[in-house]
Amino acid sequence: MNNYISNVFADFPDRQAAYRKKEFDTQRRLLDQLDKNSSQYKLNLAEHHMYSRNYPAAKKVLNELIGEIGETNPMYARACHMLADIAKVDDNYPGQVYYLALSAISDIRCATLEMAS
Repeated sequence: MNNYISNVFADFPDRQAAYRKKEFDTQRRLLDQLDKNSSQYKLNLAEHHMYSRNYPAAKKVLNELIGEIGETNPMYARACHMLADIAKVDDNYPGQVYYLALSAISDIRCATLEMAS
């Protein structure tokens, strides 16, 4: 939630920084509560690395995560979308398109499974 609020204050750097700090602190506390072997932990750890602007560490965790979970897992779409964001930061347009496509395909597959159940 603090991430969304901080984005609202994009034109007010002091306010945005305060919400980004809350976002970072909340993420850190969440990581302490999750099982370190779980997919949820890995996804949140990658988000934490991204908030810290530690993109190489986030990319490593996300690549491990998408290798472990199937593309019909909703976390797969989120992980691929985050990898697309990292590719954008790296000025890797083909990588950005690739991961956005994987994210979209996963979203469609998850929606199809949800509707079929």
